[in-house]
Amino acid sequence: MQARIVPWFDSNEWFKVYDNLYGPNSNLETKQEALNLLITWKARCPSLPSSIESTLGLLQVHIQDIQLEKNENNLHYLLQLAYSSAIIRLVNHVLDSKAAKGATLYQAAKEVGLPDWIIDLRHDAAHSDSLASLELLRDATSLCLKWLHTYYWKKHKDSICDYKTGNKSVYKDDKILTLANLCIAISICAHPQCNIKGLSDVPEENMQEIMIDGAKDLFGDCIDVTNAKTLSIKSLIHFLNSQSKKWLQNDHAKTSLIMTLLDEDLFLSLKLVQDLGGKEFYKNNCLSRHYMRSLEVLLNFLHKNDLILKFISELIVVTQCENAKHHIRKLAGLWIREIAKALYKSKLFIEKYKRLKTNDENFKKTNIKTQFQQWFPNEDKKGIILHLLKPVPQELTDRYFVYNLVSVSNPYLSYYVRDILNLICPPESKFNVDMICNLAGIMSGNKCSVDNVQSKDKIYTVKDLEINFENFDKLQNAHKTQNDDCMMKECDIEENGLRGGIWNVASKSVNWSLCPIGVLPWQQNNMDKDVEHMEE
Repeated sequence: MQARIVPWFDSNEWFKVYDNLYGPNSNLETKQEALNLLITWKARCPSLPSSIESTLGLLQVHIQDIQLEKNENNLHYLLQLAYSSAIIRLVNHVLDSKAAKGATLYQAAKEVGLPDWIIDLRHDAAHSDSLASLELLRDATSLCLKWLHTYYWKKHKDSICDYKTGNKSVYKDDKILTLANLCIAISICAHPQCNIKGLSDVPEENMQEIMIDGAKDLFGDCIDVTNAKTLSIKSLIHFLNSQSKKWLQNDHAKTSLIMTLLDEDLFLSLKLVQDLGGKEFYKNNCLSRHYMRSLEVLLNFLHKNDLILKFISELIVVTQCENAKHHIRKLAGLWIREIAKALYKSKLFIEKYKRLKTNDENFKKTNIKTQFQQWFPNEDKKGIILHLLKPVPQELTDRYFVYNLVSVSNPYLSYYVRDILNLICPPESKFNVDMICNLAGIMSGNKCSVDNVQSKDKIYTVKDLEINFENFDKLQNAHKTQNDDCMMKECDIEENGLRGGIWNVASKSVNWSLCPIGVLPWQQNNMDKDVEHMEE
């Protein structure tokens, strides 16, 4: 279930409003309490969900009307104006997204079960010289409040629940949540095979509503969303890139965006993986090209705003989190690998670009992608491509920083360790990279450097690593550039009785659960003797 930032304090507060409005004991007093809470929600979150906003407007006029004395005839016209305004806002709020697709208000009203005469009332209030009678407006308001009960309140009653976050405190606000949802939606729609040119082409009604409401909330008057047919995906990407800095002015907002995106229903959504390439993910331990392309715009957005390093770091934290689901950790590990590969492509391109750059027009920025395709003809068909002239974050080129990133053992390290190490500048020796990758594979159980060792459930000791290095010597001789301090000592296989490679299977008679941490079973007897000697 997706967790969202909401204006109510907890689910009890939401249900209190619901019961006060539509419960069996609902009356003027309880409705006033509900109105007070709705006004509080409005103060907490100026941009309320459209159905709650409409409920607030209608309820406010309805209660004010009841509280007025009947002989105050001079206020009737003001009540007519207030009722008319509330009904206009209801129709506009609720039906705006459907009308944006080209449907008339009558067609949109029919889809959601709103009577035609409410639309007529809205037209008269907006365009006619005279307003409807107060009695008719009261009836319309009563009907609209009942309709909102069916359309929103009753419909969401079963899905309202509390979501308790972990101990890690993260700064979030509605703008950041809106930005995250809009980034994901635009990125998916920008996939070439979706063939979505404009907002009106978006097939999913819910996604189109998210994009319209998000663009309104974030870009305001800078963008016109009244006509979805004229608003292209490219223009939304442009506004997203040009306007994003105002929402990412501080570290709190940047951290909030990263943590929001890493929700299991957004960037790490397994449903999206299954829809766009579940076979590759579950059977081949890789991400499909279609799936990766659907999030390429989002990753370029993060790279443009210097958030890709933070994003990679948090993905690594996900792979290390023992409480996270296996598939989520695996997905995070595979994404680290693909992002690192994309950064490596940019690194190779920049190096070649700087060497060959001349005044020739072929090297103008407008031809950057074409130039990349000429130099690396197969790379644009694999994985994702990030901004080709934006350097790799400096921290990812520092061997000590990278070593710290990959030094914590976890079962998913082998997915991405090699590609992260490839970013180091100057490049790490192939010998060192191979050794680290071998060790990561052994720790993760995904692979092993010795062919005849098959089971990841068998236990191997540190002593086995020390007693024989003959196989390592062969690999070492193939890398003459390696420094002397990396040379490993030789060992006689026959003397140590080692067969089948460099590994020895630990004895099955050893009870490892009784062995103290940091002590091998055959060391325990010696330690016990030392303790007895000290006691004497």
